[in-house]
Amino acid sequence: MTVRGQPANYALLWRSAEGRFSVRGLPPRVHLDRVYTNGLHALVPFWITNETDQDVTVELATEGPLKVQQQNANWSAVSTAQRETYVDVTTAPAAEDRGEVTMVCSATIQREFSEVFNQLGGVSSVQLAARKTAELVLLFVAEAAETDSGDGQRYEYETHGGHVTLRADTDLYDVTLRASTCRSVLEMEPPTSRIYIDDCVIGRTYERALRVRNASAIGLDWTMTVVETTDPSLSALQLLDSDMRPLSGGHLGARGDTQVLVRYTPHAAGEFLSRFLVENSNDPASLRYWVFRARVSQRQKLRRVELLSDPDISFGDCTSGVWYSRDIRFKNVSDTPVVMRLRVEGNTGGLTMKSAVRADGASA
Repeated sequence: MTVRGQPANYALLWRSAEGRFSVRGLPPRVHLDRVYTNGLHALVPFWITNETDQDVTVELATEGPLKVQQQNANWSAVSTAQRETYVDVTTAPAAEDRGEVTMVCSATIQREFSEVFNQLGGVSSVQLAARKTAELVLLFVAEAAETDSGDGQRYEYETHGGHVTLRADTDLYDVTLRASTCRSVLEMEPPTSRIYIDDCVIGRTYERALRVRNASAIGLDWTMTVVETTDPSLSALQLLDSDMRPLSGGHLGARGDTQVLVRYTPHAAGEFLSRFLVENSNDPASLRYWVFRARVSQRQKLRRVELLSDPDISFGDCTSGVWYSRDIRFKNVSDTPVVMRLRVEGNTGGLTMKSAVRADGASA
């Protein structure tokens, strides 16, 4: 049963041990599922009703990463339409069974909340006139996410516990809360997150691909925006999905990934640079940048050297003080000797280059 203008958990009703008050929306055993470990609070609204003809004071006590607020500006500002979709009750045993009820609070709606209001102090009691109801909010926060420790790591669910006790004199109502939380981490492939296209010709089309990946066991929403560009013609660069439709973000399920096809058709000669931000909507601390650079000329230049190896070089996880090596292979495709000069750009640490020429004309 659903109630118009209220979240789904409003329909869940229990009584205290002696029946002096009842509780809606907060079962004796509740599993708060799919909570993001991002340092932000998850809010669970609930209601206490005085079932007697006398005034009642209900005392509230919490254990664990929980607190109760009687006035939360975030929840008060939620529209009627949002209230009805805010809580998804995925498992609800019969009330007499007092089994665990699983709820999922909308991460999309919670992203609009201000943590300033969530950080305000809680209440330890609520006074109820005869037959009156008070709306309250239970706030839960998992331990804040740590700094990203590198691509390739898998992020799994963790379990947190808490306890809420509601008491009116000798009358008691206990709530045991279990929360499944997971850190949301966005990654990109290749990890270098750079696309360089040299020797472009005006009017021709060039394509490269990269991937946005969800490294976590919890779903992820992402967006991609241009934060800097030197190309006055933004239409020259297109970001497309696998169906060749414009792409600026989307949803990735657990461990999911998606391809971003970068299509470039230059309109003018010169060197152009664009910088993109890929944001994880579920955790502002999890983001990536990638860079697109193109050198464009009026007509095709005679190519004398070809790159045979992968243009993106990843050393993976490295240990300080240990040398690592990767081969870069070039081939002279002209009829005359070529002098190559290699230049290192960016913060490379202790990087050195050595060369060797093979009999077939390729260098490594």
